[in-house]
Amino acid sequence: MKNFRILIVDDEPDMRESLRDLLSRDGYHIEEASDGEEALDLYRQNSFDIVISDIIMQNMDGIELLKQLKKVDPEAVVILITGYSSIQGAISAIKMGAEDYFTKPFKAIEIKKIIQRIYDNKYLSIRNEQLMQEIMRKEFPEIIGESQAVKKMLSEIRTVADSDVSVLVTGESGTGKELAARAIHQSSPRKNKPFVPINCAAVPNDLLESEFFGHEKGAFSGAINRKYGIFEVADTGTLFLDEIGEMPFSLQAKLLRTVETKLLRRIGGTDEISVDIRIVCSTNRDLKKEIEDGKFREDLYFRLSTYNIHIDPLRNRKDDIPLLIDNFLQRKRLSSITFPETMINALQKYDWPGNVRELENVLERILLFSRNQQPTIDNLPPEFRTNLPEITAATNDYSPARANPARSLEDIEKEHIQLVYYNCNGNKVKTARTLEIGLKTLYRKLEKYNIKEPD
Repeated sequence: MKNFRILIVDDEPDMRESLRDLLSRDGYHIEEASDGEEALDLYRQNSFDIVISDIIMQNMDGIELLKQLKKVDPEAVVILITGYSSIQGAISAIKMGAEDYFTKPFKAIEIKKIIQRIYDNKYLSIRNEQLMQEIMRKEFPEIIGESQAVKKMLSEIRTVADSDVSVLVTGESGTGKELAARAIHQSSPRKNKPFVPINCAAVPNDLLESEFFGHEKGAFSGAINRKYGIFEVADTGTLFLDEIGEMPFSLQAKLLRTVETKLLRRIGGTDEISVDIRIVCSTNRDLKKEIEDGKFREDLYFRLSTYNIHIDPLRNRKDDIPLLIDNFLQRKRLSSITFPETMINALQKYDWPGNVRELENVLERILLFSRNQQPTIDNLPPEFRTNLPEITAATNDYSPARANPARSLEDIEKEHIQLVYYNCNGNKVKTARTLEIGLKTLYRKLEKYNIKEPD
């Protein structure tokens, strides 16, 4: 059976039966409704790829159903059935967002062509999205995630990479701002030139000027040799100024001049040195607030933030957590280890104030507790065990865990997922919502446990 759901709406049982028999032979999953109100309720509860509805029905006609469906889901695909007397209404409905219409008595081949076109377009779109994700994974292998936030960030990186404009990357600590900066560099024409990072918060204030601009021999006590600053080291490449908001106000004017003119003078030197660099900065501070407080120069801010990329915190993209776990295990060369879904659920219920960096620290602790073997819920740090969901069936009191306590967690998980999936009549969106997991996680589990669609 194709993974493609069609809802047929008609107050004539014979018409519903004819369409059901016609389309189910092509492998589509068919459900029926006898009027618009019933159809709207079904659509709210489930996910349908196409709604085929008669126009003339009691209670709620096809035109009103179209309006209501578009309110529920602006992307709803609706095909209308009309008699010759109401063709004008069908044409008006096309202008309101209906995908197509056909007239009674209908020709089977015409309906099949319409449905096949929509089916092909959907899966072409899915395949294009998959190909784009594959390209992005190859371009940015260190940035892990398939959430909309990650896709948006990667798209922005690709947009800005080819130019030489300054980029400001913002986000909380631990979100991966340096990874974004490296991705910009690796996708730019400077990718074979130096990428030089410096953490402005990690260098003592009295050494910052020397670190940035270098110094001549004898420029001050202890300057026994000439030192090249990071601007010269990064010449022809990319300079990444991490936590730029920590830079002392007194140094910001000199930095602004170098950014504007691409010229610098070493401490104790007289010659001006030309550098060709691209600057990418990051901060976890609100620089506009820092400007208001007199702690950051407004003119420097505008020079450094020609383009801004914001990285969302992990709590806003929890569906990426299973992918981050898989990537972490691969980097540890422990790809044979899998985390039980109960553990993943507990990790997804946590808000991660330390973001990806905190997640990796927790994963390190779990592997330490499990001695690099298959982890169990007992290996979770104590603060996460309060987030463990109860393993009970969604629609009755049967609990696989209570039935046989000696069974493995994977057996329990498989049976639980299959039970909920079948109780939801194979509706993956509803199943994922009931299990409180992401749709991608559900697809991965269905494939892992070889769970088939219900007959």
